[in-house]
Amino acid sequence: MLAPPTNLHAPMSSITERSVHLYWTAPAQSSNVKGYRIYYNTCYLTSCDTKQTTTTQTDVTVNSLSPGTEYIFRVAAYNDDTVSPKTIGIVVNTNGNPLPVPSDLNVTGTDFNSVSLSWKINQTGQWLYGIYYGKNSEDLKTSKLTTKNLTYVVNKLESGVEYLFRVGVVGPNGIGLKSPVIFGRTKFDDRLRPRHVLATGINFTVINVSWWSPRDLPEKLGYIIYYREKRGNSSLFQNVTVPPTSKTKLSFNLTNLIPGAEYLIKMSTHEKGALLTEIISGKTCEYYKLFPIDPGTQLQVQNKTTVNLQC
Repeated sequence: MLAPPTNLHAPMSSITERSVHLYWTAPAQSSNVKGYRIYYNTCYLTSCDTKQTTTTQTDVTVNSLSPGTEYIFRVAAYNDDTVSPKTIGIVVNTNGNPLPVPSDLNVTGTDFNSVSLSWKINQTGQWLYGIYYGKNSEDLKTSKLTTKNLTYVVNKLESGVEYLFRVGVVGPNGIGLKSPVIFGRTKFDDRLRPRHVLATGINFTVINVSWWSPRDLPEKLGYIIYYREKRGNSSLFQNVTVPPTSKTKLSFNLTNLIPGAEYLIKMSTHEKGALLTEIISGKTCEYYKLFPIDPGTQLQVQNKTTVNLQC
C-alpha cells in the first residue's frame, strides 16, 4: 500500500489573491511514487465540486483561485498501480476581498421549455455570472451558461419538470460562492404526443389501445383516438374521446369493429394544436376452425360448429 505524503503546508508568503503555493514531504519509500495529485475545493462536504491538479515534485502552485476565499487542500501520492490515501486537509484563505454573492435569485416567469431568472448583486463591477441548473444537486457542480446581465432566460428545458437553479460570479477574477438554490417548474405542455402507444386485439370486435401520458405526473388530460379500417374505402378516420384523467398509464377499448380486420390508429391529447402520434396498426381477432377439413370432405353439423379465436 502506498503511504500518503506528510507535512502539507502553505507559507503565508506563498498566498496571493489568485494562487497558493503548497509544500509537502514525500512518503517513505518514495521511490515507488510516480507523482502527486492535489485536490482542492471550497467546502468540507464530499458533494462539493473538487478540482485536481498533478505534479511530480513535492511542491506546486495552484492558480486560478478566487480572492478572499477559503480553500481546503489535500494531496495524495500515486504510481502506476495505486493511489495513496489523501493527507489531512489544510485550510488556506486567499488574499483580497471575496467576490460578491448574487442574492434574491427569483423565477420571474416560465414557459413550456424555459425559465426566466433575475438576481441582485451588492458590488458594482463588470461581473460574469455563471448559471447552474439541473434536475438534482449533482447537476449544479459546474455552470452551464454565462451572462453579464442580472437576468437570464434558460431555454431548451423539458416541459412540466422541476429544476434547481443557482447563480454565482465566475469572472473575471475567479469563481465566487453561489446563491442559495431555488426551484422552478416549466409549464406542462399538454400538446405533446402520448408515449408508448400500443394496439392489441382482444376479441372479434374489440382492440385495446394503451399508452402513457406525455409526461409523468401530468395535470388532467383528455385524449382523442383516431382509427379506420386499413382496407376500407374511406381514408377518413373515426375518433373517440377519452375523458380527462391524471393517470400516467392508460388504456381504452375500441369496440364494434369488424372481426379479423386491421385498423390504423393514431392519437393525441385533447388540446388545440396537439401533436399526433405516429400511425400504428391493430387487428381484431378472427374465427378459425379447430380441426382442418380436407377438400371434398362432407361434414354434417347437427347442433353447432366448434370455433376458436385467433388474434
